[in-house]
Amino acid sequence: MGRIYPHGRHRRRRNLGPRSAVGNIVASADGDLKLFAARAVRQFHVGQNGWETLPKHVGEWLTCFTANENYLVEGGTINLEEITISSKPARNSPPSEVTTTNLVVTHEELARLQTDLEKSGGRQWLSRSASGRLPPKGGLAILNSREQRWHNLEDADGFPNPPDTLVIDGDKLWAGGEATITLVDLKSFKVVKICHIKAANVNRIEIAGGFIWAQFDGHLHRAPLSVPQ
Repeated sequence: MGRIYPHGRHRRRRNLGPRSAVGNIVASADGDLKLFAARAVRQFHVGQNGWETLPKHVGEWLTCFTANENYLVEGGTINLEEITISSKPARNSPPSEVTTTNLVVTHEELARLQTDLEKSGGRQWLSRSASGRLPPKGGLAILNSREQRWHNLEDADGFPNPPDTLVIDGDKLWAGGEATITLVDLKSFKVVKICHIKAANVNRIEIAGGFIWAQFDGHLHRAPLSVPQ
């Protein structure tokens, strides 16, 4: 297949199609294509014969995406930092009365915390911060096309690691990643089921024949979507 370039000979480099590996391709009802490449969601507009890079809405890096006529979902990495907050109960307290609290926070949480510390009048301060020591957790950004509104979902149990693959089944979303396959209700934006697996990553998930099919560790696995009570 040849490359698709906009504007014929007078194409501009920023409008070229992706030149890195493509992880996923989704076609929309109007014929446009969305695909995942170079940690971004790219969209090819057939009518305009041009490319667009869609903005990121979750974490520091995108790891996967999926879409249909009702939803666009981005999966990404959320970096964590270990910090220590020092506190003293009174302005003139001796050093022995200073207490410390260790926390693990995201970058967004750290920014909000620093703003709060600035308002403490010197009674609390950030005494230590260490990034890069903890593996990132996962998160989702979900666009409901009917509402045209983004919702962010971070669940420590449902997404202990960044997702590798996503698939939409009606108003449900299946997310596969290291050690977990997670079911999300796209109407309530909540994790409803978690399956713990022994796998470093999940290559692909499909829904067919009343089963969820998952490819990981070089094998194809399946589980029924409805389990008798």
